[in-house]
Amino acid sequence: MNEIDVAIIGAGPAGLTAGIYAGRSKLNVKIFDSGVGGGAMATAHAIENYPGFESISGMELAERMTNQCKKYAEIKEIEVVERIETEKDGRKRIKTENDEYIAKAVIIATGLTHKKLNIKGEKEFLGRGVSYCATCDGMFFKGKNVLVVGRGHTAVSDAIYLSDLASVVYVANKGDTFTSEQISIDLLNLKKNIKIFYNAELKEIKGEKLVKKALINVKEKDNKERESELDVDGVFIAAGEIANTEIFKVSGLNLDEKGSIIVDSLQRTNIDGIFAAGDVTNNPVKQVSVAVGSGAIAGLEAYKYVKKFTQKQI
Repeated sequence: MNEIDVAIIGAGPAGLTAGIYAGRSKLNVKIFDSGVGGGAMATAHAIENYPGFESISGMELAERMTNQCKKYAEIKEIEVVERIETEKDGRKRIKTENDEYIAKAVIIATGLTHKKLNIKGEKEFLGRGVSYCATCDGMFFKGKNVLVVGRGHTAVSDAIYLSDLASVVYVANKGDTFTSEQISIDLLNLKKNIKIFYNAELKEIKGEKLVKKALINVKEKDNKERESELDVDGVFIAAGEIANTEIFKVSGLNLDEKGSIIVDSLQRTNIDGIFAAGDVTNNPVKQVSVAVGSGAIAGLEAYKYVKKFTQKQI
């Protein structure tokens, strides 16, 4: 059996920071991630509100954090955690698709996943014109027409990024305003090749082998709906995120109505020895800087818990 001090689930900014702090405290730390680390941060084409960097790509910041973390913790990439169980002695059994581990403490930092619209054509054209990551797939649509769906910061950021690649960028905003930083909204409005549809809802994605059209409904001021069919080669969905907590629903963790893990000011959950940090928690502010801060707290609190736990075992 693989025995460790701290198991961290998720290698985004919160998990990596927790790994740095716990590892520097001389604990045996393993971080598990379903991908190659970096979390959603790695998909941001530019991060301009993280202290110390006037502007840095998400990928570069993720690489810097990952390399630093590797000095203090082992990162198990592409190893999916399937279940957490609490043993009689209080230790946690972590079952992955490859192995089992026993840890004195666990930090959950699994972040968010993209919301699906569950409309006709979304699943069928995934990877064939439908994408949830503009920085990952934007280059495939150079000189073409694309549609961005959403009203938050990600949608605004994606539209700005794509406007430098695509011929025309349509934006379908379900509301009448954007919920993003004003500086980003101002930049969005300056882009000549971005056309915004307010009070608009994507109803269907059409095509044959690849995406060719997007059907949207636009609510007019008189509350009448007008149907528009847009000629597009790509649809980028940025309709929000939900917490990655599906595997923890049977573990007894307290979740809020949105499925996020409820934590206190020290990132403690309702189960002794299990902490949570970053976007997966009920903290309403979803920013890299906030994730880093909560990861630092979780790493330090995990260290305190492990030391107390070890003393009890003696």
